[in-house]
Amino acid sequence: MESLNNDFFLKVWGEKIKSKGEDAHPLCLSKQDISVIGVCDGMGGAGSKLYTNNNSKKSGAAIAATTVSKTVTEYFLNVFNEESFEFDIDKLKKLIKEQLHEISNLYKEEKTLLKSKLISSFPTTLAILLLFKRDEKVEVTSIWAGDSRNFTLTKNGLLQLSKDDLRIDNDPLENIYNDSPLSNFIKLEDDFKLNHTTFEIEKKNVFFSATDGCFQFYKSPMHFELMLLKTLSASNSVDEWKLNIEKELHEISGDDFSMALETIEFKNFDSIKKYYQDRCDLLQNLLIDIDHIEVEEKKLENTIEHYQKEIIKSKQKKKEKLLQVWKEYKKEYYKKVESYVERGEH
Repeated sequence: MESLNNDFFLKVWGEKIKSKGEDAHPLCLSKQDISVIGVCDGMGGAGSKLYTNNNSKKSGAAIAATTVSKTVTEYFLNVFNEESFEFDIDKLKKLIKEQLHEISNLYKEEKTLLKSKLISSFPTTLAILLLFKRDEKVEVTSIWAGDSRNFTLTKNGLLQLSKDDLRIDNDPLENIYNDSPLSNFIKLEDDFKLNHTTFEIEKKNVFFSATDGCFQFYKSPMHFELMLLKTLSASNSVDEWKLNIEKELHEISGDDFSMALETIEFKNFDSIKKYYQDRCDLLQNLLIDIDHIEVEEKKLENTIEHYQKEIIKSKQKKKEKLLQVWKEYKKEYYKKVESYVERGEH
């Protein structure tokens, strides 16, 4: 955890398989009243090719995420050092492409029998929030490629500040249950688009970027928001909030996860908790019926499982009893056939 003028940064990160993670570590940068937070999710399926460099073997997905995150960090650090801050989306995209080409020359591709049109060279998603803190508002530039997302958590709820690049035009709830392939993401061999748009948002808020491992395994975006609020309510510091979020995500997520978060205009951690407590209570009440239905569903599933086991036992018992009765019955029923066989009349 880092802080600047009572604004707090929080970095959440975890691996599905230890030492095999393909999400880059989250980035959090700031200078005076400007902040940059962001995440990169190396795409394990599309980026499953393996590469070696000095006896080090990594997937193209992991290399891509780390390379792009490093490039974005270096770009903004250089911009911070200039007299006037001038963000250029085309220049950032050019630098990313150059760095991916440069890194591709440093790694040797492992031979594989795997062939698929879905496999790409060094694929990754990207989500960045560029925050200019004005007197009353924050000028927010949301930048993304793929399905990593940018958000703000307001007193009235969670706002998504990016739109997933999907081949099927699912909304965020639909995409949980019918996951669409991506229509756009960063990769080496083809062109890609860095989407970007700007908003003005109230200054007193939480802003964050997250890879899909953070939100895609919840029943809905509402449940994802509730997780953030409940872990906040149960924590006594920013560090504890980070640990509680990571614990929750390790339990539910079937993927690597990464989140970069900044709170703006809060005096201390207690003031953040108080600010969002009413929202936490409201959302819990909104979702309580769904939770009750889910409890009943679990009971039914357990009942079905119980009776399925009982049915299996019953079938086995029936079979054993049938064989037992048949053994006695067969003595009379089959004696002519056995006699016929014994005399050799066949």
